[in-house]
Amino acid sequence: MPDCLIIDDETSIASTICEYFNLFGVSCEYALDFESGIRAAAEKRPSLILLDVNLGGQSGFALCKKLREASDVPIIFISARNTDDDALTALGVGGDDYITKPFSMAVLLAKVKAVLKRNSAAAQKPGAQAAIRFGDVEIDRDSERVLRDGQPVKLKPLEL
Repeated sequence: MPDCLIIDDETSIASTICEYFNLFGVSCEYALDFESGIRAAAEKRPSLILLDVNLGGQSGFALCKKLREASDVPIIFISARNTDDDALTALGVGGDDYITKPFSMAVLLAKVKAVLKRNSAAAQKPGAQAAIRFGDVEIDRDSERVLRDGQPVKLKPLEL
C-alpha cells in the first residue's frame, strides 16, 4: 500500500511529484486518468490521494465523488484552477484540501506528511482496535472484512 496515490493526467507532474516524495520517504505511485485512478485507489488502497481537477476530458470532481462512495481516504486537490468556486466545489464533493499550481514541492510534501502523520496517529490511538466484536459479529478494520459466526458477510463499500 503506497502512502500516496497521485491522479493527474500530466505524466511529467505526476512522475516528478512521485520521484520527489520517494526521495523523502513517502512511498508514491500515480495514475494518469479517471478509470486508472479508480482502479489504483481500489487495488493499492493508498493512505492519501493527490487529485487533479482536470483529467483530460473528465473531471477530478466527479472522480472524488466516486471515490467517496467507497472510501474516506484523505484527498488533496492539486489544480491550475485558482478560483474560490473551484476550491469550494472540491471541498464540497469530499476533498480535504485544495492546492493551486504552481506549488512548492517542499510545502506540498509537508502538507502530505502532516496528513499522513495525523491519520497514522489516529489509527494508533489507545482503544483504536483493529477488530471490533459485538455478539456474533466481528469487524476487522484493517482488512475491511465483516464476519458473522465466523463466516464472511458481503457488504458494499458504503455499507462497510
